[in-house]
Parts: sequence; C-alpha cells; structure tokens
Amino acid sequence: MADSPAQVKQWLDRGVGKIVGHPYVDGHHTVELSISAGPVKTYVIFADVHSYQVIRTIDYFNQLPQSPPITADYQWVPRTLGMVRLVNHPVVPAGFTQVPVGD
Repeated sequence: MADSPAQVKQWLDRGVGKIVGHPYVDGHHTVELSISAGPVKTYVIFADVHSYQVIRTIDYFNQLPQSPPITADYQWVPRTLGMVRLVNHPVVPAGFTQVPVGD
C-alpha cells in the first residue's frame, strides 16, 4: 500500500479529492477522502483523523458497474525500536539466498 500518513496529509492539505464523511471504521474516527481517477475509477480512503494512517481503502470501477468494489482493511502495530531496526536492517533468514533486485 502506497498511501502513507504523509501522503494522506498532503492530499488533504492540497485539496486533492474531497472529504465525504467522518465515519467510525474499526474503532477509529476517520476522515473519508474520495479521489477521482477520471471516469475510470474512484478511490476512497478512510484515514485515522489523528495519525493519518489508512484504515480502509475502497476502489470503485466506474465503467464496470457489474464489478464489485475492492475493499482492503489495514491494521497497524505500534512503532517500536525493535520494529524500526528490523525494517531498516532486514536479515535474510537461514536457508534463503539474497539476490540483487531485478533478478
């Protein structure tokens, strides 16, 4: 998922799309942001109003009304020093081989 809290905040600050509601989603007070991708798709993001972390996304395919929307829900673990180290310095598990990107 490419919708980081910084990206969501930037969209809100720049007025990209429109705010269409403030529903509760999975226990979070959210802002619902609808972004149009022209006539093809509408992208709806539900972001926590305090952290801007995305809680849910829904893709609506406007030109394919028979197609159901695609919904994705997200849960976030608290940031810890151990998690930051793991993400910033990944270790290849025993029995696996690290290969260059693109191979």
